[in-house]
Amino acid sequence: MTFNWMANYFSEKYFPSPMEFNPDRWTDGGKAFEAEYVFTPFSTGKRVCVGKRLALIETKLLLAKAVKRFRIKLGEGYVHKMVQRNLYEPENPIPLLFEAI
Repeated sequence: MTFNWMANYFSEKYFPSPMEFNPDRWTDGGKAFEAEYVFTPFSTGKRVCVGKRLALIETKLLLAKAVKRFRIKLGEGYVHKMVQRNLYEPENPIPLLFEAI
């Protein structure tokens, strides 16, 4: 038995416009934030990853430090397009430019 996690990510029940980029869907006001089993990169339930909390804290800390120290810009000419491979991912690498503040 397998779980089709992609079905959740494209469900209009949790994401009113699933094909649009909308980072607010993960904030306190979004439906996906309220649903416990919509996003499960660390598994869930009794077998949840023991390092989940540490990984999330480290990610937030890394992002906070990067935003504090750099002006981050998207490279010119980049067109964002997602594709389904092994993961749902950008078709091409995302060119980010970091300029020290």
